[in-house]
Amino acid sequence: MRTLLMTATITPRKGEPLLKRTDPESRMQDYEKAFLFYLNYIGKGIDHILFVENSEADLSWMKKLIPEQHQGKVEIISFYGLDYPVEHGRGYGEFRLIDYAMKHSSIIKKSKNSDYILKITGRYQIVNFDKVLKKFPENFDLYCNHRNFPMPWADMFFIAWNKGFYFWHFDKLYEKFKMDENGEAPEVSFRKYLTGIQNEIKLIPRYKTIPAVDAAKAMNNQSYQGFANKSKFYARVIMNKILPWLWV
Repeated sequence: MRTLLMTATITPRKGEPLLKRTDPESRMQDYEKAFLFYLNYIGKGIDHILFVENSEADLSWMKKLIPEQHQGKVEIISFYGLDYPVEHGRGYGEFRLIDYAMKHSSIIKKSKNSDYILKITGRYQIVNFDKVLKKFPENFDLYCNHRNFPMPWADMFFIAWNKGFYFWHFDKLYEKFKMDENGEAPEVSFRKYLTGIQNEIKLIPRYKTIPAVDAAKAMNNQSYQGFANKSKFYARVIMNKILPWLWV
């Protein structure tokens, strides 16, 4: 079984590091578009959707978007999870949200330890999601894309794990992502942690299909479908094919 976990913050706090997309209305529209997009994949590669929001927003409008045939396959949770120093950063906050979701979701509680959770930053639509699912790996603990250039990095926007793995290795992992204390991006801290446990787990460190994202970047409001970002995407696709050992 596969559950898509969509993480969300509709009303971010003032002073969040590296965050320019702060308007709640714009963010809510982002989440709505992505939610409607992924609803189409229930029964077509994913079994459930778990949408979790951590600014205690009213999500009654979102529940009305769930088609009758998907009732019982979608869970929506809103809670207040921003009660930490803003300087810790969004990576800390997101993994704190994930920890809450893994411990409070009825879908997760009912799932088996071998079932998979696919975590996606909730505003992002992976426009080639059908291709991503078609080549989705099997029999793994963690599916997380690694990059070595321009620095060691682990992509956090789209990750997958099995339930048993999470509670063994990721429980309260957010404590390792305090950006103000580490002096580095959470993706760098995450990569260091994964390097330390990689010999203990079944890790798939490269995307089988590179996700093509449609969204506005949170840090600068630039579109992932804009020329610069789209060029980076195609460059990575090409490099993965002709130089698969060069992790960029």
